[in-house]
Amino acid sequence: MKGTVLDFSVQSNKGIITLDEKRYHFTGDQWKEQLHPKRGQHVDFEVDEQTGNAINIYFVVTPSTSTPIKNPQTESNGQTKDTAQAETNKFQAILDEYQKSVMTCFKKYVDIKGRAARSEYWYFQLCATLIMLIMSTANDTLSTIAFVIFIPPLITVTVRRLHDINRSGWWVLIAAIPLVGSIVILYWAVSKGSPEENLYGPPSQ
Repeated sequence: MKGTVLDFSVQSNKGIITLDEKRYHFTGDQWKEQLHPKRGQHVDFEVDEQTGNAINIYFVVTPSTSTPIKNPQTESNGQTKDTAQAETNKFQAILDEYQKSVMTCFKKYVDIKGRAARSEYWYFQLCATLIMLIMSTANDTLSTIAFVIFIPPLITVTVRRLHDINRSGWWVLIAAIPLVGSIVILYWAVSKGSPEENLYGPPSQ
């Protein structure tokens, strides 16, 4: 089926395709191209019979009615601009995901319910590590404050990360075992989460 992208949000990773006055919702994992979808783009897609959502979505290249004479210099500049735009979009997507992960962990400051994807866990670990390192170079007081602020959400996001691989959050206590505990937690933290709903809920978006 061929339709048009009506809307897409990088923050929620969700969008809508319209076709014959009907709307089909989709999520970013069904988008099969490298660049993010944009409003007004023509796409080819399938419809999930169970949910009615759009799946397996691709760009539709509109054929040109005439073959223009190509200018090598112009074509080269166009390719350079496309590459630069693609890199900008990629960086923006990473930045959006980083901000979303940090905000989620602070919103769930003491919340151990649900699941946390690898990106949410590692982006927050990066944020906490950088800030605590910076504070530790300033003075002991700031270092202690940073430690107190970040420890609760670091523990809760670790519990939710364990939930994502279908393990009980109580396994976080294994970190108390010197060296061995840290290695085990690290292994679980980099493990891929359950692709479907598990005992702790649906996959983190």
